[in-house]
Amino acid sequence: MPSPNGLARREYGDPEISNAALYVNSKFALSDKAHVYAFGGFNKRKGDAYAWTRFADDDRNVPAIYPNGFDPIITSDIEDLSAVVGIRTRLGGWELDISNNFGSNSFEYGLRNTLNASLGAASPTSFNAGGFQLDQDVVSVGLTRNYKTVLQGLNVAAGAEARREWYSLFAGEEASYRNYDPSLSGGSQGFPGYQPSDAIEAKRNNLGAYVDAELSLTQRWLLAAALRFENYSDFGSTLNYKASTRYNLTDFLTVRGTFSTGFRAPSLAQINFNSTFTNFIGGDPVEVLLARNNSAVTQKLGIPSLKQETSTSANVGFTSRLGSAVSLTVDGYYIKVKDRVVLTSQFGADDPVIGADLVALNVDQAQFFANAADTRSLGLDVVLNHFVTVGTGRLTSTLAANFNNLRVDRVKTSGRLAGREDDFFGAREQAFVKASAPPSKINLTFDYQVSRWGALLRFVRFDKVTLLDFDGLQMNYASRITTDLTLSYALTPHLQLAVGSSNLFGVFPTLFDPQRTETGGAWDPLQMGSNGRFVFAKLQARF
Repeated sequence: MPSPNGLARREYGDPEISNAALYVNSKFALSDKAHVYAFGGFNKRKGDAYAWTRFADDDRNVPAIYPNGFDPIITSDIEDLSAVVGIRTRLGGWELDISNNFGSNSFEYGLRNTLNASLGAASPTSFNAGGFQLDQDVVSVGLTRNYKTVLQGLNVAAGAEARREWYSLFAGEEASYRNYDPSLSGGSQGFPGYQPSDAIEAKRNNLGAYVDAELSLTQRWLLAAALRFENYSDFGSTLNYKASTRYNLTDFLTVRGTFSTGFRAPSLAQINFNSTFTNFIGGDPVEVLLARNNSAVTQKLGIPSLKQETSTSANVGFTSRLGSAVSLTVDGYYIKVKDRVVLTSQFGADDPVIGADLVALNVDQAQFFANAADTRSLGLDVVLNHFVTVGTGRLTSTLAANFNNLRVDRVKTSGRLAGREDDFFGAREQAFVKASAPPSKINLTFDYQVSRWGALLRFVRFDKVTLLDFDGLQMNYASRITTDLTLSYALTPHLQLAVGSSNLFGVFPTLFDPQRTETGGAWDPLQMGSNGRFVFAKLQARF
């Protein structure tokens, strides 16, 4: 419920983050042919983010607790752990690398400055809302060898990996998700906790093997090819390849090209994530389910099991040196993705086709992940570098530009939703996908170094982007140019001080009515961001 002046929220912006990390990197010689290495680290982050405002007269507020309404704060407690141990040694003419790589991420949600309206004035104002964790362990073996006498040189690589993944989603405390009075909104406002029915523990295994070869046919001509096989315990096998070539036409001009196939497995979170929460629509409580892929809802609607995204891509380009001080790189690319995993729109109990099915399953609204879209991208990358001596210093100028066109070729529906492409993954959802790859982005950078001093000036142009509001009306975000400036000074050969600003002149995206945006603020999520000027100072030490 917005405020009388039309605002949907009083607080908007990036979360407040505190971060602490510790990393180590080590290497120990076993002999003149072998060594052991180990590296990894631990990172802990805590964050506070504002949710949408509950104004004083909102049905989700309890005036006895918050007479002026409240702004729920979603807290996050994130821990990342990584550890790699391995050994490298020579076996005859081969280089052998055996390693074990473990990584873990846990994410716990909490709420404060909030309440559970169905508890009335007795409601607590903070909650543990649950969370999730993903662990991954990879054992890999790799072999490489160089044959100098095969034509102008042959590099060969082969290897295998065994990967195991674990995913768990755990419930929050009861008051964070339960509705104690059906006439009121239940759960912690801002982020209802995960329910016991959402909780799950899932795992899968993966085996992979690859071969790779690079052959220099002549001093100027290189051919390369690679083949990779993967087998997943939850959806099967895939075989992909890559072929590329590079030819030096002259000492100053090289052409190159690559064609490859690829895949991306659906993550365990996309397959198993499940969340139930309560919305109020027209004053009535509505149970909304983000249904996991193998849930009763998706099975009832005929949504198939998630499978891997597959892709084909090609790129052709050249690199050149235009004299001793100028270099130019141009690459054109084409990427086609089939069976892209997307999150569908919400389907309600009033839907003419599946509404009765949702009611029978005690669900008022539902949405889910599905392999619902085929997309293709056509683009061009250009990088121009120039080096020149200015006084006693050196000035490096770089112009880098990307031009990209992404389109949705096809929307795929299935089961009971067959033929309803515009409802399944419509224009609004497609616009957000396209906005993730804007038509162009151009950077112009000047980097000047003299003695211990350094100065970097960068201009960034973000292209226009078109999104759609909830009524399907266009929201045209105009192009913008931001300016970054950094000044640095080397205090010692190992210690450097830098001060600067990103978006020095505080440029913001086009303003819109908060009632029209996805965020409830003045802007939708955009690549250029919406925080305005950022000023920093940093001290860098190298040991």
